[in-house]
This record gives sequence, structure tokens and C-alpha cells, in this order.
Amino acid sequence: MPLDIVSQIAQAEAEQKLRLAQAERDARAQVAQARRDGEELISRARQGAEAQVEALLTQADARAAEAYRHALDAAEEDCAALSAAAQPRMDRAVALIVSRVQAGGEERT
Repeated sequence: MPLDIVSQIAQAEAEQKLRLAQAERDARAQVAQARRDGEELISRARQGAEAQVEALLTQADARAAEAYRHALDAAEEDCAALSAAAQPRMDRAVALIVSRVQAGGEERT
């Protein structure tokens, strides 16, 4: 084989090694970039999910506060109704208690 052909083969092999090394570097860079991109997507998704959770918790708190206010208002109305219903009988109940207390005191003497 002529020296020129051997030289061309050696040069082609050297160029192939350089291309292979460059391809490996490019592949590693692409993998690294893909990882960074994936981590960024995960981070954005996590932030979006956290924002949604925060919004849902805020809505739930608002609904719970509204339900509490309604329950408190209903309880206050019930108390007022019971008090109003008991008021007409209050004088009679007081008189009955006083008479029993007085009667109990008379029995001890």
C-alpha cells in the first residue's frame, strides 16, 4: 500500500476519533441540558401546584368562615327565641323558686 493511502487512512481515523469525541461531548451536553430543562419543568409544575393548593386553602377558609358565621347567627337566633319564649314564664318561675326557698327555710327553724 502506498504511503499516501496509509496516511489518508490514518488521517481519516484521527478525524473519526475527533468526530466521535465531539459527538460524545455533544451528547453529554444534550443530556445535561435535558436534565436542567426537566428540573425547570418540575420546579414550575411544583410552584403551580403550590399556588393552586394555596388558592384552594384560601377558598376553603372563606367557606368555613361563612359557615361559622351562619351557624353562629342561627344559634343566636335560637337563643333569642328561647329567651323570648321563656320571658313570660320568668316571673312565675322566680316566684315558685322564692316560695320553695322560703318554705325550706321555715322547715329548718
